[in-house]
Amino acid sequence: MTILNVDTVLVVNSCARGQAVPESDLDFAILVNPETTPAEIKKIETNWQIYSETKPTFLKYKQSNQFTHLHLDIIDGNYTPTILEIDGASDFFEIEI
Repeated sequence: MTILNVDTVLVVNSCARGQAVPESDLDFAILVNPETTPAEIKKIETNWQIYSETKPTFLKYKQSNQFTHLHLDIIDGNYTPTILEIDGASDFFEIEI
């Protein structure tokens, strides 16, 4: 299936690093084109929710452990860095990098 404005779908975090255990979450990042509108991003999120709740493979995975979850982040690449204070909290830009 092709979704307009989607550039790349990545498996991220522990699975991508090869450090996952059977109880690990399955984390995805979808990279969309920077000009993707909030409405289009919402549609992608909604379609993902429907898809992940109806596919037997995902349902079986989610039922395998009470702590097992599927996560989806949609990233448009529009970052606005902020000034960080020493020992201050990280911002979204820093975490994504």
